[in-house]
Formats: sequence, structure tokens, C-alpha cells
Amino acid sequence: MVWYVPIVAAAKKQRETEEEELMARQMKDELGDDWEFKVVRSEFYAFANRERLEEMLEEESAAGWQFAGKLDDNRVFLKRPSSAHLQDGLLDASIDPYRTSYGGWAGRGVVAVMIGLLVTGLLVLVLVSFGAHALLPDEFSPLWIIAGLTFILAIALGIVKLVVRR
Repeated sequence: MVWYVPIVAAAKKQRETEEEELMARQMKDELGDDWEFKVVRSEFYAFANRERLEEMLEEESAAGWQFAGKLDDNRVFLKRPSSAHLQDGLLDASIDPYRTSYGGWAGRGVVAVMIGLLVTGLLVLVLVSFGAHALLPDEFSPLWIIAGLTFILAIALGIVKLVVRR
């Protein structure tokens, strides 16, 4: 039954993309061609908290972005005059006028899952190495230990890659 989870996630992403494109078209029809639009996303419902929403809007206003609508607690639609990009070079280096994610660092949910898998893999390795042989079939092969170590190494490298990239 787990096989359908990626399908549901992809369908949700498709719906969200269509909703964002529709809103951009409607705003462009309303305001004309002299505007830019973007969607700022948060993974953990940051925009449900009014203070966090206002904090993000304050940060975005430094680059000329204005609130255009809240799609949900994870996505906010922003607009700015097209001419505002001429001022981007004058912004503080810490301000990215085209950022699209907000709150913590994106991917922390992925890191949490990977850490959980790493801990599970280590627990299985310890059980296999130190006496859980009675639970294993007679034809148990040391190749399973090698496969387990490879799995643990892959998860650990994935965590390192996500953390270093932030």
C-alpha cells in the first residue's frame, strides 16, 4: 500500500503548481505586464503563525516584494514592480530577492527521516552482530552485514550532503 504515497505527493505538487500558475495569470491580467510574481514556501506551516508571516513579508519588502495572497499555510504569493529588479544590486548581500523558501532550512524533514533510518540500520547491525543469530535463518550470509553497512553509509552520506548544502 505504500507504493501510492509518491503518486499522491506528485498529484498534490501538480495541483499546487497549477494553482500558483492560475494565480499568476490572474494577477498579470489584473495588474499588467509590469509586475513580477513569486511564491515563497515553508515546509512546516510557518505562515499559519501571523508573526512569522509578517516577519517574512518584512524581509521580502526590502527587495520590493509585496503581499499578493496566501495560498495556504505553506505558500504565500508575492508581487513586485518589474522595475524593482534594477535595485537588486544595491541590496545587502544577505538578501536574495528571488528566494522561494522560508523558515529554518529546507529539507530538515528529510534529514529527520534519514537520521531515523540511520539509527534503525545501526540497531539492526548491532542485533545481527551481537547475538540475534537465533532470529535469522540458517542460510544467513555475511553479505547481509555488508549490505547493512552499505545502507548505513549511504544514509550517513545523504545526511552530510543535506547539512553541508545548507
